[in-house]
Amino acid sequence: MPYLMKSAGGKRRATLLQGEKGEAGLALRRALRRVHRLWKNRPKNPGRTFLHPLRRAIRRLRFTSELLAPEYGNSLSKLAKEAYQWQHLLGDYHDALIAQRLLAPLPTREAKALIKRFRAVEQKTQEAFWRRFRHGGWHELHRLTKKALP
Repeated sequence: MPYLMKSAGGKRRATLLQGEKGEAGLALRRALRRVHRLWKNRPKNPGRTFLHPLRRAIRRLRFTSELLAPEYGNSLSKLAKEAYQWQHLLGDYHDALIAQRLLAPLPTREAKALIKRFRAVEQKTQEAFWRRFRHGGWHELHRLTKKALP
């Protein structure tokens, strides 16, 4: 998607070229559709194989929202902030999984102690994700996505 970098008060920001707003809306809709499709088709007991693609889809939604926020206003900024919080939570979860995988082949006591700590982080972040989901966090993200559509 073509855009032009403009300087505003010493800050550089992306400004869409004329005629590109339709494509920008399409990019945002694609990012939204990907997140909602993953969520709609989630398994009954979502686990690692579900949460990682969801994190990637939310990351794309966040980046698209951040890029388009200067053109479309506050609703996309709010969506980007909400997506950041979800992405950060899922990122911590994924980091804990990767750390355990990397430490598993090491035979030392220190490695085993670290694996135990990362398992605790994995459990804590997974619980935080589902707690936030149950307390309306996902509905808030959904509401912001519908509101943000150009």
